[in-house]
Amino acid sequence: MDKIIWAYEHSKMHSFLWIKLKQSYNIHITCFKNIKYVLNGYSKEQLDYIINYLTDRYPDIFIGYSREIKENVHNRLKKKDCR
Repeated sequence: MDKIIWAYEHSKMHSFLWIKLKQSYNIHITCFKNIKYVLNGYSKEQLDYIINYLTDRYPDIFIGYSREIKENVHNRLKKKDCR
């Protein structure tokens, strides 16, 4: 857990012929050495629990997705001590 740098959730609506069928939820996790994981198949409540757990216990992890966070993570990965 101490190797995680960034975590964010992503949801996608699946449709067929303009009919909304279901929504899927994923969590993307980036670790040191640019190791990335995508966990899928979770409900919205489960993802919220995971994000809250990471936020409460590991305050150094970037949570959420934005251009600024993406640049900060990229800069941290470029540092020599992260490789």
